[in-house]
Amino acid sequence: MSRSDRRDPTRVGDQPALRTSGGAVWLSVGGALAALSIGLLLALNSLQPPVGLIGAAVILVLYVFMVAAVLAIPARRARLMTLACLMIAIAVTALVFVLIVNAAEWSAVR
Repeated sequence: MSRSDRRDPTRVGDQPALRTSGGAVWLSVGGALAALSIGLLLALNSLQPPVGLIGAAVILVLYVFMVAAVLAIPARRARLMTLACLMIAIAVTALVFVLIVNAAEWSAVR
């Protein structure tokens, strides 16, 4: 029985997106997520000026790391796992900075 016969399609690590992709899809979806997140944080920058810019800069750096990972990591599985982790990091970072702006605005109201 080969390894491909033992794949469990419900297991996250066995998903085709983490086994067969070249990385271009991850870059395009990650770029769209980064663009939306940066746009949102720049819009929120008017409420809490340094927080929005810092969040946008962190997300931009994470996306640059995604591009660097595609170019620098030769092993497909390691490259795709890195891209997945960086995309999750972009989403979490955006959420954290939006929550920081929200908390700062709520504390200013009280």
